[in-house]
Amino acid sequence: MKITVLFAVCLVIFCVLPTGGATTHDPFSIQIAASEPTSKQGSDVRLEIVLTNTSHEVIELAKEVRQASGEINYRFDVRTADGKAVPETDYGRTVKGIGPSVIVSSTMFHPVKPGDTLLDEVILSKVFDMSRVGKYSIRAWRSAPAKVGGGKVRSNEITITIVD
Repeated sequence: MKITVLFAVCLVIFCVLPTGGATTHDPFSIQIAASEPTSKQGSDVRLEIVLTNTSHEVIELAKEVRQASGEINYRFDVRTADGKAVPETDYGRTVKGIGPSVIVSSTMFHPVKPGDTLLDEVILSKVFDMSRVGKYSIRAWRSAPAKVGGGKVRSNEITITIVD
């Protein structure tokens, strides 16, 4: 009995206390939603992005001055119904720095207080070839600043349907 209690105490000391007893969590959350969950083939596919500061400190985050240019600060995983990655458009490759073109943008840094949100939008069909009829699953992610632990913060996953 004494050995079991001693083992439990040692386990707490060596496993829980070095981390402060806290679990790590993302400094912000990202929620995405389609402006229209069903879009007509050839029309713009727009996503609304809501980033919420879930930390206990102010986070400085970049946001484009231009409307509907979330592709500059967010990355996206877009897949067909059978799980295949959807190819990027020429513009989408340029945004990632692939190709001979250059993107000129105007970025401002916004202090996002704990509990506050930063809103953004992206025309996803400008970044990915979503010209085929079918269902597409989409997730967004963004890098967290080193000041709040760095790493990638991923959004919820949504499905968009493209119809004739």
